[in-house]
Amino acid sequence: MATKRMYSTNVIDSDEFLNLPMSAQYLYFHLGMKTDDDGFVLGTRRVMKYIDASEEDLNTLIRKGFLIEFPSKVYVMTHFHVNNTLKNDRYHPTIYQDEYSHLGRTKNNEYYLVRPFSADENEYDSEADEEPCYGGDWYT
Repeated sequence: MATKRMYSTNVIDSDEFLNLPMSAQYLYFHLGMKTDDDGFVLGTRRVMKYIDASEEDLNTLIRKGFLIEFPSKVYVMTHFHVNNTLKNDRYHPTIYQDEYSHLGRTKNNEYYLVRPFSADENEYDSEADEEPCYGGDWYT
């Protein structure tokens, strides 16, 4: 995991981001510092406790499309590749390869879920539509 991270003004100066409560913005920055080289973060509760963030702050980031939550409680920052670029010699693939395999990237380098997960299972729903899903709307 890198010790330096960047944030694009295209993300943090956007109306969508600036309309977030300050506590959710603060959580976004702290989670961004704890990501691996593919934008995945585990241990969100530890970060939330450390900065006194609420469950509502986390849910707001998910609902507004800044985080994607997986059934395994691993999160990925939607705009990680908008914010960060890594040299190939410094890149280490995520250990969350199962979750990573469910993601696609837009032309703007934003993550999206390729298909939703089944609400009853912690696995890929192969019967789902082909439309990409964003934010927290991926349970069927």
